[in-house]
Amino acid sequence: MRITEITGRELISAPTLPPIKGRPSVAGTILLKIVNQIDPDVEDWHIPPSGVEGAVAVHMHTQTAYKVFWAHSAYTQFIQMVGKNSNNPHWPKISAYKPNFHGGPWSVVRIEALHGMDDFYLGRHYLPEISYLIMASAKKDIRIHTNTVSVAQEYLAALPNIGRKLLGFIPAGTRAQTVDDASKEASESWKQAVDQLLDFAKQTGHTFLDLHSANFMNRSDGTLVITDPFVQFDS
Repeated sequence: MRITEITGRELISAPTLPPIKGRPSVAGTILLKIVNQIDPDVEDWHIPPSGVEGAVAVHMHTQTAYKVFWAHSAYTQFIQMVGKNSNNPHWPKISAYKPNFHGGPWSVVRIEALHGMDDFYLGRHYLPEISYLIMASAKKDIRIHTNTVSVAQEYLAALPNIGRKLLGFIPAGTRAQTVDDASKEASESWKQAVDQLLDFAKQTGHTFLDLHSANFMNRSDGTLVITDPFVQFDS
């Protein structure tokens, strides 16, 4: 695949967009070159600070994201897993992928833009989903980020108080819901996605999933999407 399949144009030699604040990483510099070819108007882009292993830019008009990442990172494994299970709605939609861009150690992916969330939003709107993830991960002996476990536990503990505030009382027979209870309300497509993730993690030697609120996103229709579950060294 040529880079024109990512950008629609050949790569230029240098970026003309204003540089990312601070010293851009190698990934950030490559990303700037790519986005300049797509649309040189900086106002059309949302470009967060780049990291050591990757950089992302979102084109606001087309709601398309471009990510540059180290080809040997765990994110490459994630992209491969998504490609094998692309029919599941809880994986991001990838429209182009260029591994080892220009023969170098960096890869580029064109992917749908999604919406971020914080811990409170994750617990309030996706309690069954994260509860199923917690239960299924434990059964497979795979650890997940303690943040996600805390979100579920804290939200479940708060439910009686939320009910009291909304209703003025707690209905007779009401008991505190558990993570196991909540997990049973997850959709079949979500259960399938989690099972796919855990099976792939086992196959590739991952014993930990870096899933916290920053690595969950959603679409405008509310579908929860897993975006970056693996870390390079997790043992």
